[in-house]
Amino acid sequence: MGLGRFADAEPLLLPSFGGLKDDPGVALQEKKKMIECIIRLYDAWSAAEPDKGFVEKAAGWRAKLDHLQPQGN
Repeated sequence: MGLGRFADAEPLLLPSFGGLKDDPGVALQEKKKMIECIIRLYDAWSAAEPDKGFVEKAAGWRAKLDHLQPQGN
């Protein structure tokens, strides 16, 4: 994100989270860290390119972070 290559980062981050979100072997804290990374991506992208929907994408991921629960709960 420091390089401003947001469009390159997005297709790497999103599938990475998709691969670990339902894996019971991955700690909840690690899942939260991944979501926080995705949020930072969209926040930075929005700052660089305002009014392109990245604020909404970040908000959607914040909601996922708020609702992330340990498996079995």
